[in-house]
Formats: sequence, structure tokens, C-alpha cells
Amino acid sequence: MRQTGESCRALERHIYWTEFAPNRHQFFKLMMGNFRNELRIPTKFVNHFSEKLLGIVRLIGPSRHVWDVKDEETDDDVVFQIGWEKFVQDHSLAERDFVVFQYIGFSSFNVSIFDQTGCEREGAFFVKKHILCTRNACFLEDEEEEILQITDGEEMKGKAKKQKLKGRDAAIGKVRERNLRSKTPMLVRTSFKANNSNTDVSGARKEDLRPKKRSKSVPHQLKAS
Repeated sequence: MRQTGESCRALERHIYWTEFAPNRHQFFKLMMGNFRNELRIPTKFVNHFSEKLLGIVRLIGPSRHVWDVKDEETDDDVVFQIGWEKFVQDHSLAERDFVVFQYIGFSSFNVSIFDQTGCEREGAFFVKKHILCTRNACFLEDEEEEILQITDGEEMKGKAKKQKLKGRDAAIGKVRERNLRSKTPMLVRTSFKANNSNTDVSGARKEDLRPKKRSKSVPHQLKAS
């Protein structure tokens, strides 16, 4: 393997921080100590990063929902404070979790969350989508919420897909009743019109195979004059 001297490493650092686009930069944090109340951005990232964070930082979780977090400058450090505790609670972050922050522009970061197994935490992709959880079933709903997208250096705000539910309580009752007869929990997305008797709980439309009755036209009898 080719050995590099200090001058080469210095040049590499210079090119990385000054010539690479800001959205190529990222950092990670291991959740330790007082991580639930605040998070310190690595000093090296703060000192070399070419863009100025604007006081309110947007964290985009794996679920694509957005959390606004206020950053505070303390001496040479920048710390996530107000709003960070909410992000921690919503994602059930635990000690020794591994969190990656990838900058995407406009004071916004895509956030990836890994647990102690070294794999991404599955639940992080479903934050804010649970409408009902029982011992035997879990129901998810797509909510309409602001989504931040960065495309070709431009900030765009959109709406996440919203699925309308009708007669949800009655349908959930039917699914729950069926689930209680089984030992295997079911995962159900509530993207269906539950008040339609021809639609099952998965959203698939049932075909009516019975022959349709044809109405016969009966002529009116003329009264005898």
C-alpha cells in the first residue's frame, strides 16, 4: 500500500473541505453521556465546514419526516439543543446507537440511525406512522406532513402522500378480532376505504361472482273501458 506523507494528507484535507460540494460532507455521533438533552457537532466538522448553519437545523429522519432543531454556539462547539430531545424521543435513541448526519444543503441533514447490531434501526422508518398498536396487530397510516427535498441545489417543500380513511374504527375492529385468533401478529397498512362492503381489509376489491339479475320490463295493462 502506498504510504502518504503529511504534506499529501494536508492537501487531501484541503481539497476535501474546500473543493468538494458541501453535500458530500457528513459526520457520525455515538450516543453516549448526555446525548438525550444535547448533541455536540464534531469540532473538526465545525472548523472546516464551508457553509454556515442558520440557527435552525432541519433533521430529516429515515421516515422522511422533518424535525427542526436549534443549534447553539458555545466557545468552539456547535450544539444541537432545542428540538433535539424530541428527535431522540421519537426515534427511541439509546446509548451506543450510531447516528450518521449527511449534509444536503440549506442547513439540513439526512439522518441514518444504526443500533448496537451495526444495522439500521427498522422502527426509525415508521416514526409518526403508527395509529394503533396492540399485542397482536400494528396499524400504520401515511400522514400528510412537510417533506424537505434538495434537488440540484434548490430547496423544495412538498407534502407526503396522505391516505384518507373511512370507517376506520369498524375495520380495525374486524382485523383485531381476526388477529386475536392467531398467534402471529399482523402488520396492516390502513390505506383502504373500510366502509365499502366490497373491499377487504387489505384494500383489494372483491369481485362479485354471483350472476346479476336482469330487470324485466312489464308493459302496463290497459284498463277495459
